[in-house]
Amino acid sequence: MAEKGDPTETNDRYIVVATWLNQQMSVEEFGINEIYTVFKNLGWQSSIPVNHSQPLRDLKTKRHFLTKEKGHGYKVNWAGLQYVGKMGATT
Repeated sequence: MAEKGDPTETNDRYIVVATWLNQQMSVEEFGINEIYTVFKNLGWQSSIPVNHSQPLRDLKTKRHFLTKEKGHGYKVNWAGLQYVGKMGATT
């Protein structure tokens, strides 16, 4: 998280965690359970919104950083990976 500027915005935290799951843990598909587990290990469980799946839906429909097929988990797409790749970068 420090590499990515210690994001405080919920959607940014979700997409960083999703990207970490994908790149470091080789998790192709994920859901709220995986996000919650990482948040809990980071001590962030209190920052998960009441509607805990809404950030995932927002990252899919509004930001277009995730994809999801019916009956399957979310996947980070190229746009999401690029967004996270630029986070915390100093120019």
